[in-house]
Order: sequence, then C-alpha cells, then structure tokens
Amino acid sequence: MMMTVEIPETISRLLPIEPSQRLRSVMEGLVLGAYTQGLITRGRACELLGLNYWDGEKFFPGAEFS
Repeated sequence: MMMTVEIPETISRLLPIEPSQRLRSVMEGLVLGAYTQGLITRGRACELLGLNYWDGEKFFPGAEFS
C-alpha cells in the first residue's frame, strides 16, 4: 500500500536533507511508534526495518515500553 502523508513544516525541518534518509527516518518513527504502543513485537519491528538481531539491539537499546 502506498500512502501520502503531509508533514508540518516544523517537523519536516527535523528530517534529514537526503530524500532516501527522510523515508528511512519516517519509517523508523512509524515502526517505533507501533512497537511502543504494543502493536508489534520487537522482532517484527526489526523485520520491518530490515535489522538483524544485533542491529536491533543497537536500535532498541534497553527498550522496554509499556
């Protein structure tokens, strides 16, 4: 599914300049949000972001959300 989202200027200024990095940054934010809300597991979050176990450990250092 493709989705178009409008992001307020104040938030878009926080994103990286490189377009490919912007997409990655937004994807990480969405996946992290789903994980912190308990909608997906840490393993599924890593899978969605293409992270192996060790990269996931770096991305979610000690992440225990409730």
